[in-house]
Parts: sequence; structure tokens; C-alpha cells
Amino acid sequence: MSMTGRASLGLPAHELLPGRPSGFWITGVLGILRSPLISFARSGCLLVTTRSKIIFMSLLQRLLGRDDKFFQLLENCAAEAKSGASSLARVVEQIGHGSIDETMGDLAQSRRKHKRLSQEITEELCKKFATPLDREDIEALSSALYKISKNVEKIGERLTIAPPGAKMESVGRQISLLEQSAAIVNKMVGELRAQSHSELIKDDYERLQVLEGEADRVMNDLLRHIYQGESDARMVVFWKDIYELLEKGIDRCRDTGYVVFNIVLKNS
Repeated sequence: MSMTGRASLGLPAHELLPGRPSGFWITGVLGILRSPLISFARSGCLLVTTRSKIIFMSLLQRLLGRDDKFFQLLENCAAEAKSGASSLARVVEQIGHGSIDETMGDLAQSRRKHKRLSQEITEELCKKFATPLDREDIEALSSALYKISKNVEKIGERLTIAPPGAKMESVGRQISLLEQSAAIVNKMVGELRAQSHSELIKDDYERLQVLEGEADRVMNDLLRHIYQGESDARMVVFWKDIYELLEKGIDRCRDTGYVVFNIVLKNS
């Protein structure tokens, strides 16, 4: 940067000598900006007001990777995944008891909103020079969260074509495990912003593993029932598909928890 360009930052010439390390002049900027109003006559600098101080500090935070926008976007994605799981639970409750169009609309809307958030994260990664987390970690977490929402919407769509006489009570336990898993993922992503919560995230990840193990046992019991029972072929095919999709949704939550846990390990 030229001396003229550096002076435009509002710094005295002696603070911006060529050859000084960048950290030196950034430190100088931070020191000077502690004052809400700098007099041109006293320092030989351009007039710096409180407003310009705030703007410049924001630019520095972004340059140094302290921008919280990525955390907010990821938290919003996690919230949509949790919302989708809750909407799916309402779909199961309403099937056979009236219209489910409104609830299915909520489920689809949540997934579309999640997709827009994922696209925004991708765009921000292309525009930002520095990020608060490794780029590949942000991408991995964004992708893992979206897979939850996409899987949940697919389960809802399959449930709407259930054969006549299909009783939704059989999936109640799996739905509950999926809701719990999505809620834990939402909590873990929220704790990621405060990097001092590594122990909480570790505990949450262990809880996810317990839920995933329980889901496997529930899956085996359900498959045993349809294979050894007297269900017709349509019911066997339908329920096997639904059970596997629900188990996959819980696995998606466990995988997302692992991504968060891995990020914490890398940054601890």
C-alpha cells in the first residue's frame, strides 16, 4: 500500500513506515481508534468519528475471520433441520385424521428455506477471504445439515402414499428418536460459536451415539415384526422402506454431530 493510501486510513505517517510488519500497523490502528474522536490538529490525521471507528473495526473483524455470519447461517440451518423433524411428527399424527396438506407444506417450506441458507453459505465462502472456521469444515457441516432436512422431507412424502389400513403407531418410536436427535444437533451447532463448550459438545455427541444405537435396536424389532407376521406384500415393502428412511435420518443426525465434534477437536 502506498503512503498516500495508508494515510487515507487516518494514521500518522510515522505509524505506517514501509517495511513495518502488517501486524504492527493493525495494532497502531486499534490503538488510535480507542479514542471516539481524533482531532486533525493534534495528530495530523484525518478526522475519525465514532461512526467511522465502528465501520473500520467491523472491517478488521472480517479481515481477521471474526465475522459471526457463518455461525448464524449454520445455526439457522440446524434450526430448519429441527423444525423439519417436528413437522414430520405432526404429519404422522394427522395421517388418517384429516387433511395433511398444510403440514406437508410446512415441511416442504422448511426444506426450501434450508436450501437457500446452504446456497448462501456457499456464496459467502466464495466471497470471504477469512472465515472463523476452516472452509472445508463449514462446507461439510452445511452439507450434513441439509441432508437431514432432505431426508425428512422424503419420509413425509413416502408416508402420504401409505397403503390403506397402514397404522402409523408403528413408527412412533423412530419418529421420537429422530426428533430428539435433530434437537441435539441444533444444540451442538449453537454451542459451536462459543469455543469454550467443547465438553458440552462431547457429551451431546455421546448422546447422539446412544440414540443411534437405540434406533438400530428398534429397527430390528420392527423388521422382525413384518417379516414374521402375516402382513401382505404391499405392507412389507412400504414399512421396510419407511423404517429404513427413518433410521437413515437418525444416522444423518449422528453424522452431523460427528462433524461438529471433529470441528471442536481441531479448534480446541
